[in-house]
Amino acid sequence: AYMTEINYKLRKVPKEKILLSPRFGRSQFTERFMAISFRSGEFEVVPHQAILDYLCRHPVVVEKGTVKDKDGKSETVFFVTGNLRSQLLLDFLPKKMTVPVLMEYPPIPAETFLREVVERELLNLSVLAIKHGGYAAALSSLFTLPNLEMRHSALAPTKERLSKLAGANRREL
Repeated sequence: AYMTEINYKLRKVPKEKILLSPRFGRSQFTERFMAISFRSGEFEVVPHQAILDYLCRHPVVVEKGTVKDKDGKSETVFFVTGNLRSQLLLDFLPKKMTVPVLMEYPPIPAETFLREVVERELLNLSVLAIKHGGYAAALSSLFTLPNLEMRHSALAPTKERLSKLAGANRREL
């Protein structure tokens, strides 16, 4: 199956205008995928700048849409169609912040929408997957590089903080 050629433009938009696409409808996608708990969990302590840096490199993919506000006027919003894990990070940023997004055009055709979104997430998860038993070793190898001075890091200054953030056993790091 050939995917339509899609163009992407990097934009900055207000985070409160980023919504999950209503095109997911009754697909159970959100219940099945978005409800899965991942290893990471301690994002409350992650500095806003670190989250923003991550979002610049892994922006939420959106398509432009409209919704009616409480007065019945149309307002422009941005419906998420990719990098759904990045969307969850938006909750940990201040209310009025603008964030980078990848604007997708043209919108994914209705008949292939769900399949294409799932394909993206499958690739995302597969690329990020680390072989069983290699996760803690990978974290530890990065954390303990010579001259790294991680104690000055706002993200993970200690192995204790790293283990909480990454959902790893402290003793394995």
